[in-house]
Amino acid sequence: MEQTIKDIALLLGGWTVVITGIISFISYLATQRIIGSWDVKNQRELETLRSNQAETQLLLKDTISTISSSQSLLQERRVEAVDKLWKAILAMKQHYSPITFFFTITLPHEYRAALSNSAIFEGLREIDDEYITNPPSEVAETEKLRPYLGETLWLHFFVYRAILGRLAVLVKWLKEDKDVGDWRQDSGIQQHLKVVLEKDEFSNLMNLSPMDIYYALNILDSKALKEISFILSGRKSSLESFENSKELRKMLANEKM
Repeated sequence: MEQTIKDIALLLGGWTVVITGIISFISYLATQRIIGSWDVKNQRELETLRSNQAETQLLLKDTISTISSSQSLLQERRVEAVDKLWKAILAMKQHYSPITFFFTITLPHEYRAALSNSAIFEGLREIDDEYITNPPSEVAETEKLRPYLGETLWLHFFVYRAILGRLAVLVKWLKEDKDVGDWRQDSGIQQHLKVVLEKDEFSNLMNLSPMDIYYALNILDSKALKEISFILSGRKSSLESFENSKELRKMLANEKM
């Protein structure tokens, strides 16, 4: 009887080992299948991420290339615009030369008396409303150049034109026997000069002779030429191109990491 029980126990123990082994094997297969499934899924996701990364890099490169190309075209148009603007400035200076010449040879208390001189009066004969409101064609066409010149250069040109126009108005008033004082004290001229002149430049102008009108005009010339040089050198375009693509380049660098 005892032997039978021992045989049964031994038999059951053997089966237990077998069953345990089978269960362990099945568990192993299930585990491997799950792991394999995860590997496939992860591999697919990794390939998707790599594909997206490649597409993003390509998109960023194309975008930066487009920016560079557009900046090159923009620079060409800026050069053309600057050339036309400078021609307009020269035409404007020639148009108003009789007026600026008048203010370089007379003092404020001599303005009216100077008009009695036939040669001086003849030089100012054409100064009237039509003369003032109809500048040279080169000047009239500059408005369409504004998008390519930048606001700084456009401001200098606008002030230059306004001051010469205001001087023409003062001469017209003199011809109409109106009282006109020192051109530097004119509120309209001061208002425009203070927009572009530094405080020391304006102070120096007020301390000079009223006949030193070219001091103010030469400063306006130099400020315009400085901005023109900035544009022609390509530094303005390069700076804008850099600012426009800086963030894109950062994104591209991050994608490569």
